[in-house]
Amino acid sequence: MLKGMKRLFVLGVLLFALAAGALYSFGRGYNDTAQMPAAPPSSTSSAPSSTLEVEDNPAAAPTTTVPKNSAPPPKTSSSGPVMPPKTGSGTSSGSSGSASVPASSPQSPPQDCPAASSFSARFLCLLNQHRSANGRGSLNYDQKLNQAASGHSAWMRGVNTLSHTGANNSSFTERCAAAGTTCFAENIAQGFTSAEHLFTIWKHSAGHNANMLGPYSALGLGTAGSFATLVLR
Repeated sequence: MLKGMKRLFVLGVLLFALAAGALYSFGRGYNDTAQMPAAPPSSTSSAPSSTLEVEDNPAAAPTTTVPKNSAPPPKTSSSGPVMPPKTGSGTSSGSSGSASVPASSPQSPPQDCPAASSFSARFLCLLNQHRSANGRGSLNYDQKLNQAASGHSAWMRGVNTLSHTGANNSSFTERCAAAGTTCFAENIAQGFTSAEHLFTIWKHSAGHNANMLGPYSALGLGTAGSFATLVLR
């Protein structure tokens, strides 16, 4: 009987020890789980707003404002057409017409037309050579014709007009009469650069050339600025 009670006592102690160990393990496991550190909160910070603004609204390229009244660059050209000098049509015996006379480059003067001579002397030399080559006699300057021609060139320069009608609506025959002489033909021009140029532009116009080769013996030549007048008798 006593041995049976001892066995029950030992069994009870063992059961108690097993139960206590189980409770201890259970409680320890519970506490370990409960005390695990919480995961650190995830960062939710975003990029600064200024960065977004730069990406969404990029800075515009700088602009240049041109003043309204600024002058355009100047335009440049390496070469261009030469504007023909203005010429009045040859007028003979009171009749007149109009013709377009192309500009010509000044030609080399003939050997017997001295380069050092005056404008009027060079023109007369060129004209007489031209007349001689076409079977015409030589011309000479007349002082009164020079006066009539010079007066008309001065008037054209003063009013900046190329016209056979002169001061007080005068015709070339009236201007020659006012100078105390008579004349039968008149050439006028504007924009020549030399005696050779003036002679050449008249030579290459049928009406003007016909006057220079006409049956005359005297001439008058007058220049004023870029204007020239030739009268013939």
